Amino acid sequence: MFREVQAEIARRNSKSAANQRKRRRGRYNSKYALSERLFCGDCGSPYKRVTWNIHGRKQIVWRCVNRIEYGTKFCGSSPSIPEEELHRAILKAVQDLAANFTDEVAAQINGILHSIQTGESIKPNLQEQLEQTQQEFDRLLEMSLDFDEDTPFLDDRLKKLNSKIKRLKKAIEETAAQQEKASQPELLLSARDLQIQEYDDALTARIIEKITVRSRNEIEIRFIGGYEKAMPLE
Repeated sequence: MFREVQAEIARRNSKSAANQRKRRRGRYNSKYALSERLFCGDCGSPYKRVTWNIHGRKQIVWRCVNRIEYGTKFCGSSPSIPEEELHRAILKAVQDLAANFTDEVAAQINGILHSIQTGESIKPNLQEQLEQTQQEFDRLLEMSLDFDEDTPFLDDRLKKLNSKIKRLKKAIEETAAQQEKASQPELLLSARDLQIQEYDDALTARIIEKITVRSRNEIEIRFIGGYEKAMPLE
């Protein structure tokens, strides 16, 4: 187990370094906005875009990364979501937001940009949490070496800590990206920006902070500033 974990850490660190170099080139470097925002409500891992080939017919779906890499070992019930259903739900959420874009809602959504511009950042706290979680993970990993038999209680704790480390790293990345975006005041939103008739990937990257897959039939969308809306998938 120790060797496997060390190999996994090395693999992820190499990916992290490569991703860090990419992030320096721009705010939204991922090919798809959902790659940075769609998360599993079961294990907390991000979702990944996958192309299925069913009897010669291609279908694009989004799947939990934990489920793809490890099967049901770490995530037992995350659903696969067709991309077109996600796009329809996001479009409807944005249209609903535009229809109810009061001064209060506008202030809530744009408030996050103002807060970051004035230096009110949560990044230091997230970084401290990450360091503490990583230390606990390393300590338990060393402890597991003292046992000659399986240790389900340690394995379970290591899995949870590993998921938490992923979430914290992602939150730190998003905070840094938001700080970069906040340096451009012209990106503040108005109701007119939200009056769209089809899904817009660039707008999703601009105004949506996180989307959580709650079930096969529902997602929860959190816009920047904290405004949240549950949306059915259909």
